[in-house]
Amino acid sequence: MSDRPATAPAKARRRRRAFGQTSTGEKVWRYALLMLMLLVVLGPFLWQLSTSLKGLGEDIYTRDPQFLPKEPTLENYVNVMRAIPVLGVLLATLILPGEATIIAQLVTVRSLGLADTLLGVALPGMIATLNVLLMFNAFRQLPEEIDQAAIIDGATSWQRLWLISPPAVRGTIAVVAIFSFIGAWDDFLWPLIALTTPDRFTLTVGLQYLAGTFSNDPRMVAAGVMIAFVPIAVLFAALQRHFFKGVEEGGVKG
Repeated sequence: MSDRPATAPAKARRRRRAFGQTSTGEKVWRYALLMLMLLVVLGPFLWQLSTSLKGLGEDIYTRDPQFLPKEPTLENYVNVMRAIPVLGVLLATLILPGEATIIAQLVTVRSLGLADTLLGVALPGMIATLNVLLMFNAFRQLPEEIDQAAIIDGATSWQRLWLISPPAVRGTIAVVAIFSFIGAWDDFLWPLIALTTPDRFTLTVGLQYLAGTFSNDPRMVAAGVMIAFVPIAVLFAALQRHFFKGVEEGGVKG
């Protein structure tokens, strides 16, 4: 009987240690695993950064590659900007998250007098960098003979632009239409900031308002979700036969 009072506190201490404390060995394994994951995630990026700083005198295909460049240089970046000066600027904008430019968008929309309007919501997303890149590559792959034949037949520049080129890149136009529609339809943060009148709320903002107003009636919320989903499904079903063809048209080829 005398051993029971001593046994219970010992079990309680072991239980507290199991749930509230971590041994030194476990901490070492956790940090080792985190470092391994960090190396896996950042390793390829760091290797590409190192390769971009190596000059032509360094062999990047050697059997014993070196991580640190012997003679670091920025010549490769200069050559890239010379090769694609305008497209390089467009690609640089892809690294910026939308949240980084949303204040500038709001100030611009207000200065144009389009605050709290659906046009002000749609204007910033009408031209996306990725869509411009897709259309650029699609038009670049068109045979020059088609344009020359249209010129011989007497077609003007506008006729060639609207009647000759778009049918040839119909697949890419379908891809851009699907991506643009889904991006605008599902956008929540920008309409929430740009719109203040409830009657002008977009569907995604309205769904949040619906969830708060009818929190006790999940049927209303479910109906709103289906209303938001059906147009996307219908658009994709209508354009899906052009979708995969458009991905090939707009793909970047070396």
